[in-house]
Amino acid sequence: NVDHIIVQSESMFSILKNNGINENKIKIIAYKNKEEQNKIMKQSTKNEKHNNSFIYIASGEPHKNHKNLIEAWCLLSINGIYPKLTITIDENTNLHRFIMKKVNEYKLDVEIMPNMERGKIIKLYSQSTALIFPSLFESYGLPLVEANQYGIPVIASELDYIRDIIDPVETFDPNSAKSISRSVKRF
Repeated sequence: NVDHIIVQSESMFSILKNNGINENKIKIIAYKNKEEQNKIMKQSTKNEKHNNSFIYIASGEPHKNHKNLIEAWCLLSINGIYPKLTITIDENTNLHRFIMKKVNEYKLDVEIMPNMERGKIIKLYSQSTALIFPSLFESYGLPLVEANQYGIPVIASELDYIRDIIDPVETFDPNSAKSISRSVKRF
């Protein structure tokens, strides 16, 4: 019972249209924050990038696919490759315990930074080599837009929602830890 429905991507537009919503009511308006983009560009000139440093800005829901990402990091370690990975999940969760077990077992270079303030996230972007984004589904994927705006390469799932927003430098099958690890090696 509304005049318009605003979505953030072509994928969300298609879902609504396929569920019987009149396409003339659906408007696509993507997020763009120029003020914050300028802030990170200034910040990035102050901070040096850390080599082989990946970030994943995401909550800990299962569709964010942290487990396959960590399994990929385990495969990399078996091959003697230890890139740094910073993730932003909450502590004291089953996911946190799973990750810490793998970190200890495989000697992974994984840092968990829960409850980060916006300024720290911006600094993290400016210091990272790339954003890795293994999520299985997103209505939008704001970190993809932010990384793209800030000039940070993105390695992401080969899924439609990704291509609605950006063109990543590398892609992978998000259901395969081996595919994720191979994309990191290629990058």
